[in-house]
Amino acid sequence: MAGSCSYDCSLPGSPSAGTPDSDITGIGVIANYIATAGLSILVIAIYYCVVYDPSKDSFNIAREETIHSQSNPVDGFILGGIRSSARYVSRRLLGIEQMGTRANVRIQVMLVKTVTGFAILVSGYTQLECGLTWTEWRAILDLAWFAYVTQLSCLAILQDHFYTHTFERFWRLLATGILATLLAVGLLLTATPGWYEQNGSRPAICKLGYYKGDKDMDEYTLRAINTTIVSAAFVVAAFISRVVRLHEFLSVGILRRSISWLDFWMRQLLWILFKWTCTGQSIYSLKRSLIYRPLLAVYVTLHLLLVSWASFAVEICWVCVAFAWGVFRLYLDLGGQSGFFTTSRENWTFGQVVSVIMLTAPLVSFFGAFNDDDSMKNKEDSMARDVPNAPTFPILSGRHNSQYPSSTMEAQAKEDPENPDTDWSLNTSFLGAVISYCFATMHLDSLFQTFYLTCLAFKSRAIVQPIMCPADQTVATNNDHLVQSDDPEHPANLIPELCRKFYNWGWVTGTGGGTSIRQGDHIFIAPSGVQKELMKPDNIFVLQWPTPKYPASDRSYIRKPLKLNPSACTPLFLTAFEQGAGCCIHTHSQWAVLVTLLVEREKGPDACFEISNIEQIKGIPRGKGKGMLGFFDTLKIPIIENTAFEEDLTSGLEAAMNKYPDTYAVLVRRHGIYVWGDNTAKAKTQCESLDYIFQLAVEMHKLGLPWVK
Repeated sequence: MAGSCSYDCSLPGSPSAGTPDSDITGIGVIANYIATAGLSILVIAIYYCVVYDPSKDSFNIAREETIHSQSNPVDGFILGGIRSSARYVSRRLLGIEQMGTRANVRIQVMLVKTVTGFAILVSGYTQLECGLTWTEWRAILDLAWFAYVTQLSCLAILQDHFYTHTFERFWRLLATGILATLLAVGLLLTATPGWYEQNGSRPAICKLGYYKGDKDMDEYTLRAINTTIVSAAFVVAAFISRVVRLHEFLSVGILRRSISWLDFWMRQLLWILFKWTCTGQSIYSLKRSLIYRPLLAVYVTLHLLLVSWASFAVEICWVCVAFAWGVFRLYLDLGGQSGFFTTSRENWTFGQVVSVIMLTAPLVSFFGAFNDDDSMKNKEDSMARDVPNAPTFPILSGRHNSQYPSSTMEAQAKEDPENPDTDWSLNTSFLGAVISYCFATMHLDSLFQTFYLTCLAFKSRAIVQPIMCPADQTVATNNDHLVQSDDPEHPANLIPELCRKFYNWGWVTGTGGGTSIRQGDHIFIAPSGVQKELMKPDNIFVLQWPTPKYPASDRSYIRKPLKLNPSACTPLFLTAFEQGAGCCIHTHSQWAVLVTLLVEREKGPDACFEISNIEQIKGIPRGKGKGMLGFFDTLKIPIIENTAFEEDLTSGLEAAMNKYPDTYAVLVRRHGIYVWGDNTAKAKTQCESLDYIFQLAVEMHKLGLPWVK
């Protein structure tokens, strides 16, 4: 570069910067950045295809909860096809499933590329006044782009790690934000016509932010400026997306809940139209074809776009597109310059040789991840058996128990395959056709064409529907996959197991009592009228959350066992879930009933149950986010009066929750107790602790011992 660090750009014929700097544009340096970015994309692609489990909620894992969430249908569809053939290769030949616990390898790669990205950008900014040429500045931006792509890949693959290491997440995101800012600013400085003149050896500082105001720019220059602006926008948008995905409050508390709320009201609107256009009508009716199906197609298309945006597959696609875009920009910036990409020996400077040698570090780390000692491999193999690396995806299997519904109008509406509660994103052929079509077209009118394809999908389904008598006009697709899982922690398996335990403990005799678990957007509820010790996963009802409590006919059931009724406790469970609970348990414990009678006799009908100086009260929370009660604290449990019908208890439960917002349980006089917790384990722990306390309180009363000192 030029020896002088001062240029007067106002003078005509500003000096040229001479020969290109091989430490910036040499093959060795460029190969290092491109290869490292490409390797990071290869790692994230292998991780996704072999290790990634879309059924797990990483935020639950960070809180040491084992409850799984609903799989993203896009990830499920893609992985369901890939893993059927890739499982043998990954396990037998490569041992790639060990990658799930190799966070250190990817952390080291990310740290190295963060530092090198900073180094080359800061060096470029400081050398602008020392004669850095236009082409060299653009090359610096291109290399920093690859460092940023590497950073995005590592942030994506390490998201589970960052959920449990919040401080590391903070400073990594801070470093990424600074890198993104430097890169975006550098790109925007080149969004002027002067940067795309053919003489790339002139000083870059003479063109910073310079715009001649020409209105007759050629198409090439205009397109180059627009692509530069788009590149800068991508840098900013990618960073914002990473921040949102790595914070539970943003991704779950705001974004996901907003989408769920919008989805709920869109379904409500569709139900109104469905009842008007479809109930009691032929599947070939004009109102259904012209009014309901197009609107349903719009809803499904929007839903597909939302779940696609939230999928890990689309995240990988964006990183791959960014990598390809960086290679294309580098070719445009350097490919046409004479003297660049030379392979002569004298141009292999110290910086180029070091860059090539440093490339071996991530390669060694990558291949070393598959050759650890046997003890670590055995340990991870046991972990793999506990959490399958290549799970099956029942949402893609298309397993539906086709049963003919009853002849009632309501049953036909609920079982119509086009009713709004049918989750069309779980239909393999439909979802696959739309995804394939979107990727095949890639035109500006693809959204309209996708909408048209969706309409055809609904229309074709109606055309091939067999003609039946009015009583058997529709076929039930009962979403049985929602309650079919080998995971013992799945709600459909947990509820029967808990009910059996409660039966053995004497808490739920006959068919009384019940349990409900909320997992993501689904609520799993035990049925009514089933012996608790004989309950099976097939007996479980599934509700779409959020859902109305009243009237019962408006509740959004997406899975209903035939010939069974949902629990009469359903509105009370929903009340607990509105308070943020993850599990609610209702028992008919004799000790709970006796305590309510003793409180009524000793203190009156409006009093609460109170007890203190008992060690077991440490198992009860003080309130949301307030920790647990201590030995010297007083436990207070409100008591409400019983009613003739279970559902009528809802208003009393709501009133008790409003009066005692920190309570996690409400007693029902002469009836039992409702207990809820943030998750299933906590609700069960609190229920056991309270029953112990109630039994102890009854025995203390027999001995004349006070409950509160």
